[in-house]
Amino acid sequence: MNENEIAEGKRLLLLYAQTTDAREKEQVRNAFHDLIFPYEIRWIKHLLQKRGKNVNEGEIISLSWDCFMRGFRYYKPHTEDIIPFYKHFYTYARFHLLDVWRKQQIEDSYIDYDVAIEDIADESDGVVLSDALNFIQRFRDFLPEQYKIVLEDALLSLVPATQFHQRRVNEITLSKQKYDEAKRVFSFLVTFILKQEI
Repeated sequence: MNENEIAEGKRLLLLYAQTTDAREKEQVRNAFHDLIFPYEIRWIKHLLQKRGKNVNEGEIISLSWDCFMRGFRYYKPHTEDIIPFYKHFYTYARFHLLDVWRKQQIEDSYIDYDVAIEDIADESDGVVLSDALNFIQRFRDFLPEQYKIVLEDALLSLVPATQFHQRRVNEITLSKQKYDEAKRVFSFLVTFILKQEI
């Protein structure tokens, strides 16, 4: 950003903080967005390129608004001397994209959950696949939410392909020791079920 843009950005952010009228606040926010928009797009494209992700222009514009609003929500004018606003907004764009990718990875792992059961079952001898899968699904539905995640992790860890291996211990309230023990027990249980005719 050039010096004039930085000065204008500071002025708009200060005006936003001092304004009490909701309509005027929205206009100031939108004026600030117009100022920073080309840079948000550039930052997002740079971050996407670093991750090797291909996203169409419409999605990039949508992401830029989400990144902007996240940065805007957490911006504090009194910190301007410590962290310039353009660095603040770049950092929050990065945080937002990392969050989006992490959530997408979690959703993808839920999709992989069904694939994982079939992959494990294909490795098993003499299994009646539909009965075993139905039994595992009923067992999963019976479990408390945090143990469902442990069961899914156990299932995915049994898949021969290493890209399915997951450790989502941070998503639950169990201690690491309880998580590891439950995962080990669920792995034994799933292997046993898949080897039996239920």
